[in-house]
Amino acid sequence: MEAIVDQPVDEGEVPKTHVEAVAQVLSSTKFFQNVGLEPVASNRSAKAVVTAQVQELEAEVEAEKQGAATLKDKLEDLEQKSEESRVKQVEEIEKLKKDNEEICALVQCLLNMNNA
Repeated sequence: MEAIVDQPVDEGEVPKTHVEAVAQVLSSTKFFQNVGLEPVASNRSAKAVVTAQVQELEAEVEAEKQGAATLKDKLEDLEQKSEESRVKQVEEIEKLKKDNEEICALVQCLLNMNNA
């Protein structure tokens, strides 16, 4: 591969990159035979493998989309419950404030009666 990258180039040509060199070596059937692998039997079977992989990836993406939609629904439900809980807390606080004012007024009346 280094020999491919280091080859002299003609004027006006761009030297090959390491990626191009690796691609050239891997495309060679001799390489696969040397490492103990058989080259892909035909272009048609390679396309079938790629198509199957694409379909598998598309199915994974679709499953992730559905999972994200489910999570989004759950998040919206939690946000709604949180808002409802906050409203109830505000109402309770207002009621407690009113009760506190009434108790303070009652205590003030009792104190005024004792002082009179």
